Amino acid sequence: MKNSIRFLLVVLLILVMSSTVNAEPIKVFVHNSQLNLPVDPVIIDGRTLVPLRAIFEALGATVEWDQATKTVTGIQGDKLIKLQVDNKIAQINGQEVTLDAAATIVNGSTLVPVRFIAETLGANVNWDNNSRSVLVNSDIPKVPVATPTPAPAPIISTPAPAVGPSSGMFKGSVKSDKYHYPTYTHNGQIADHNLIWFESREDAESKGYKPCGICFR
Repeated sequence: MKNSIRFLLVVLLILVMSSTVNAEPIKVFVHNSQLNLPVDPVIIDGRTLVPLRAIFEALGATVEWDQATKTVTGIQGDKLIKLQVDNKIAQINGQEVTLDAAATIVNGSTLVPVRFIAETLGANVNWDNNSRSVLVNSDIPKVPVATPTPAPAPIISTPAPAVGPSSGMFKGSVKSDKYHYPTYTHNGQIADHNLIWFESREDAESKGYKPCGICFR
């Protein structure tokens, strides 16, 4: 029983890790421009943390870093914000506030909770789950849609009109090399199964027929 439970826990852990690895990185937009970040944002305790310098400077604040105490100080106008790594107690103009997630260090970069920073500096913050984007004073990013290339129109060949009694100018017989006017009756009617029609004299002569000596006196 214990082995089965242990096996299930391992499988669940693998699935969670796989989901995290394959998830699309979080993007951050400020004033509709995507920030170029040194490391990808992370989500801790339900809060998105982003590299501190990128978000502070994008909102027009200056940043100071105290390596000894690992404290971040952001200044914008009359606003002064202080955060300390791994400490959920921050300060706004000397007043303490409790954060849902403390600043942290990831791959050498200090990350701070983006909503707390942005809203303290007077910005509006939203989250778009479809594009996994933090939107600071920004609209939902539009995903470009590929325009399908229309299929070429089929080439439809128009058949040449059939040459017959209604359109033929001259007639002849497959048993003869002469062509005649349609009213030709000098030697009797041409049998229907031998009858052929021509659009013009040129058409008849291009097929090797000669003008009838009686029709064309």
